[in-house]
Amino acid sequence: KDMLDNGTVVNDKMIETPKSFQVACNVMTQIIAQIASNQYGGQSINISCLSPYLKKSYEKNLKLSRTILDDD
Repeated sequence: KDMLDNGTVVNDKMIETPKSFQVACNVMTQIIAQIASNQYGGQSINISCLSPYLKKSYEKNLKLSRTILDDD
């Protein structure tokens, strides 16, 4: 959650806070891959940290669809 909310560095590249659900999922995948490559055993995650990004994407798409429908 902290890495998503505050940004992180993966493979020496700064990754800013995601602005959409899709990007947040991609960043989380990269974070998990980095953790998995540095330790043995399994990893477990709590996907509830993705909910703010899902809401951002929902609101963005809702606004877009309303704009398109209002233009017709």
